[in-house]
Amino acid sequence: MALLHPESDLTMSLVTLGADILRQLHRQKVPVIVDDLLEGHLRGDRRRTPANFFAALDLLYSVGSVEREGYRIRLMTEVSQPGLFDQIASEGNNA
Repeated sequence: MALLHPESDLTMSLVTLGADILRQLHRQKVPVIVDDLLEGHLRGDRRRTPANFFAALDLLYSVGSVEREGYRIRLMTEVSQPGLFDQIASEGNNA
């Protein structure tokens, strides 16, 4: 879970690290090799670790913000995720 301790340093939270990864991807406009993205992430703050990077990347992938293309990561530009009640509404129209 991405919950923080009240006295935690927000710059090291998964959400903040994920936002930095999204910023890097937005600047590139093309899929980025994972190693290049990791290098940029580690340059941002010397306290960052590869484990932080992959945890933030997992979070971004799980919420549908990024997708993998081979060994490259790209920013999702269009989300085609159905709404919570879309299935229920379509079932009601078919009855």
